[in-house]
Amino acid sequence: MRKNLCLMLMLGAILGCKDGKSKKNEATETKDTVVAEAEAHQELYGNWVGEFVVDESTLEEGEGLPTTDYSPKINLTIKKITDKGNIFGQNVVKGNLRSFVGKLEENGADIRLLLDEPGDKKSDGRFEIKLNHDTLIGNWTAYDQGVKIKKRSFKLLKKQFAYNPNLMLKNQDGEDGTLVDWINEKRKEETDVDGDSTYTYIIQYYRST
Repeated sequence: MRKNLCLMLMLGAILGCKDGKSKKNEATETKDTVVAEAEAHQELYGNWVGEFVVDESTLEEGEGLPTTDYSPKINLTIKKITDKGNIFGQNVVKGNLRSFVGKLEENGADIRLLLDEPGDKKSDGRFEIKLNHDTLIGNWTAYDQGVKIKKRSFKLLKKQFAYNPNLMLKNQDGEDGTLVDWINEKRKEETDVDGDSTYTYIIQYYRST
């Protein structure tokens, strides 16, 4: 009886070791199969800038908008594109920064981009873009079609930004100062209307090189 018990304990220990090794090997194999996706289409990386124009056909009849809402500037930044076609980046409109993820669809020389904002804001939506030579042409459509501005169009050109330490603002004495004047800002009050809600906010402008 005692001998059988010892044999059973030894057998359990051996099986436990084998099971542990099996799980460890399985985890190692899984880890080895995770390979970072290579990057692609790096020529599209960077800042694409243009006017973000309201599609007036989607506005309610007689509905007006502040002039600043019709065609504000949009800066769409593509940060990464993988060889699987996954896109990561962000866009800025009137100081409102929103991230996006999306897909690149390629059919010969035809390149299209579908970019989705997070969707946790009422003003979020989807970008549908086509690359036409050196221009990104497309539309943005709000997820929530109950918002005031439901659709916009745009034509974006790539803008190159380079740091030049020799470009400095002049101070009051006419000498080189800083790259940005953080002291003498200008303030402008803006008002947005979204459905029954009205939002008022202050935009600060700074002189910069």
